[in-house]
Amino acid sequence: MPAVGYLVEDKKARRLFYTGDTGPTNKTWERIGNKQIHCLITDVSFPDNMEDMAIKSGHLTPRLLKEELFKIQQMPEQICITHEKPQFSKTINNELNRLKIKNIKILKDGDIVRV
Repeated sequence: MPAVGYLVEDKKARRLFYTGDTGPTNKTWERIGNKQIHCLITDVSFPDNMEDMAIKSGHLTPRLLKEELFKIQQMPEQICITHEKPQFSKTINNELNRLKIKNIKILKDGDIVRV
């Protein structure tokens, strides 16, 4: 299924980019180019040992997220994780912590993101 992403920019050129279940992609990051993304909201739905399932269903694992971040020309100030499958939440959180990526936040219902 096709997926969408949204790039939202305010009057001060602060940008939030929401990726909608794209899975690994080059096209998205090529379109973003060298624009600074202040906040990236992306899914990490599965643990690393389910990478094949994640790719087939258009999602990311912690390891795939790290690969995607290498494709971005300017690292986002904030990286917000959404769409964790609840049964894998603890494993995903542990794997994300092991990546030692700065400024990652796992979003919970009701969280407010400020850019």
